[in-house]
Amino acid sequence: ALPGEAWSSAIGLVAAAGFVVLVAVALLGFYGADRGREGDLAGGVSFSGPLATRLRDLATLNLGALLLATVGSFGALVAVVVPQIRAYNRISIFIAFFALLAVGLFLDAAGPRLGRVAAVLLALGVLGAGLLDQTTPGMAPRYARNEAILSAQAAFVQKVESSLPPGAAVLQLPYVPFPENPPVVRMQDYDHLVGYLHSSKLKWSYGAMKGRETDAWLRDVSALPTRQMLAAAYAKGFRAVWIDTFGYEDDGAAVIDELAASTEGQPLRSAEGRYAVFVLP
Repeated sequence: ALPGEAWSSAIGLVAAAGFVVLVAVALLGFYGADRGREGDLAGGVSFSGPLATRLRDLATLNLGALLLATVGSFGALVAVVVPQIRAYNRISIFIAFFALLAVGLFLDAAGPRLGRVAAVLLALGVLGAGLLDQTTPGMAPRYARNEAILSAQAAFVQKVESSLPPGAAVLQLPYVPFPENPPVVRMQDYDHLVGYLHSSKLKWSYGAMKGRETDAWLRDVSALPTRQMLAAAYAKGFRAVWIDTFGYEDDGAAVIDELAASTEGQPLRSAEGRYAVFVLP
């Protein structure tokens, strides 16, 4: 599978049916009304008049979106001229909208032939089938677990905040560029935002825009030997060092030992052991 959000961008069975119809309209040239004759689709829905016009318009939009987003297709040509545009796979939400709208047009056209009650039941059936197809317990967040994690993080950050003067800056290790960076060992992108989200009185090193002067300074300082790093950080106004052990192959054992030796102190540790914070003397 391709990396990114592709695993969660499936449009579902109902939209897939509409998508197939739109592709057929676009590729097979089923334009009965323009040729002076009326065609009937499955279920006796006449393919003429406003329905045909709207389907042709949707088919054009759908085909354009498909060609733009397909790997190696028109998106590659656009990238030659405008390389800043990216993530074409995210157009899937528009493709799903076009496809569902096509299904809705067919249901609307079938309504007068089926009768009011039958049309409502059919629409509800299609809606129910679509909801069941697109929802699964496997996609539901683990609310209790997430709440416990957030509560533990908040308690630890408050402990750190109470150990530092208001406005103190915290250097976060390992260095992770912002925004958008691949995982660092077990750290996911934006994991360093934990402190920022739960704190109101401290400043945090993470979040400096990549490629700018502050980001370059953080990158270079983080690569220095421990004592030099601490001296440079303290001179810059940092009063604590935050360690996310998930960002190290050895779970941060080496860097914690080095910081303990350099500061002659022991870190504050989070309850689950993931985070360690050294307050600089």
